[in-house]
Amino acid sequence: MSTSTTATKPVTVTITLTLNADQIQGLNAMVELGTQDRREFLDKYAAENDYTDEDIAQGHYEADSADSAVTLLTDAFSAAKDAYED
Repeated sequence: MSTSTTATKPVTVTITLTLNADQIQGLNAMVELGTQDRREFLDKYAAENDYTDEDIAQGHYEADSADSAVTLLTDAFSAAKDAYED
């Protein structure tokens, strides 16, 4: 799988997973911690570590993409749970 940047259209794939609520919540918690940490690092220390504006933008894009992926998983789980309960 290729990586994508803000300048190119990301590859979209459809996958089928079997995850339970605890796995999704755990994934959400870990992604949230990681993306918050990454954003804080970029905002505080990027200039000191010779990051370019492009590097910083890419880091924020990757964090946003991870948050978006978890949101999609969470929403899909909720929809499936609601349909099952109806």
